[in-house]
Amino acid sequence: MSLALARPYIDGVMLAINAIPDSALVVDSPWCGQERIERIAPNHDWNSDLSRYDGNHRVRLVQFDPEEAALGTEARLRDMLAETARLRHPEVLFACFSGLASLFESWDMMRLESLKEDLGTTLLELPGDPLDMSVSEGYATVLERAARHFAETAKTESPQKGHLSLIGHFHDRNEADRAADREELKRLVSLLGLELDTIWLDGSPWKALSRIASSETIVSLPYAGKAGSIIAKTWGRNHGSLPLPLGIAASEEWLVKLGLLCGEKEKAQLLAEQESVKTAKTLLPLAERRFLGKNAAVCADANQGPALTKVLQELGFHVALVSIQSFEQEEKNVQGMKIFSGLTVAELKGHLQNLAESGSGLDLILGSSIEREAAKDCRAAYVEVGWPSWSHHSVFPQPTLGFRGVLGLADRINAALTERNLTKK
Repeated sequence: MSLALARPYIDGVMLAINAIPDSALVVDSPWCGQERIERIAPNHDWNSDLSRYDGNHRVRLVQFDPEEAALGTEARLRDMLAETARLRHPEVLFACFSGLASLFESWDMMRLESLKEDLGTTLLELPGDPLDMSVSEGYATVLERAARHFAETAKTESPQKGHLSLIGHFHDRNEADRAADREELKRLVSLLGLELDTIWLDGSPWKALSRIASSETIVSLPYAGKAGSIIAKTWGRNHGSLPLPLGIAASEEWLVKLGLLCGEKEKAQLLAEQESVKTAKTLLPLAERRFLGKNAAVCADANQGPALTKVLQELGFHVALVSIQSFEQEEKNVQGMKIFSGLTVAELKGHLQNLAESGSGLDLILGSSIEREAAKDCRAAYVEVGWPSWSHHSVFPQPTLGFRGVLGLADRINAALTERNLTKK
């Protein structure tokens, strides 16, 4: 049976925990769940401490045998929560079912609530691991639970004019590329003379999330789920949703919509046009010399896939195939571009090989480390983007988001194409 390209809910939960450095997570999971932690730490994120050599992990598994699940694991879960709180001293401790455990039992959260005083920290439960939910849904679930917590417990303040918070930034690792994304978002907000209180999530500690109480406007990004609306409705704040600022047109749209939402429409339109023109002029020589007319494929989640497709089209590529990580299967053809959802590694491998062997060929693939396995025989240039990235790591702050992110991504694409041309037999 071929491995599915879609990554599960629990991976998204762990990525969110990874983005909150003083948080911890206990998962009522069998021993095999350890592999999921290792996908993040150390393979995807070299700066992660979800798993530590001294055993003082931020994500801990109950590690029951499957046959034990029918007898109940709540006592072991309670012991693990207490041990994690004692060893880690987290500001917030999350508890979650694995998919297997949820088939056999359900927690009595009232009994777990009795642990709170003994734990000496905030304890927040998460829904069990639905087997048909994705990474992005797991990530959003953590944000939604945090939103409910702060909406219920944070001291409400009078919002400060011109202050905003961004909810739903996909901070999947603590390396320099994500730090650069954070700085680019801050730069775009500052262009409009606005004050950014907090970004959910950006690697900041738990208490930094509470700065959202000062925000006049709550802005939801694609990975927010319902978190932004929970805060906005509870506190009566201005709220709007913005697209992923990935690409020239998307970044321009993002800045204009932000300006409209915050009462800076004319200023935003002018600045967005200036940024777009400047970025396009910088990219034009590279696009004309290296990218124009080349064939490409995109493999990503439902948020990044369409955005990355538009980026490549802006750079002059012809995108022939798009593979969306999903648990639901779908296939369609849009103006000669094949769009698949729910493929396995073997299925994607077949589609990519067919494309590579066609008359037009295949020059470039954007995708994660999972899709790289399917692409290894295509002899196309490969650029790792998104989750997981086990080969590409970042020690220099090169963003993907915003206007500067387009330049950074174009640099990586050019380097990959150049290497392919030099080594191609």
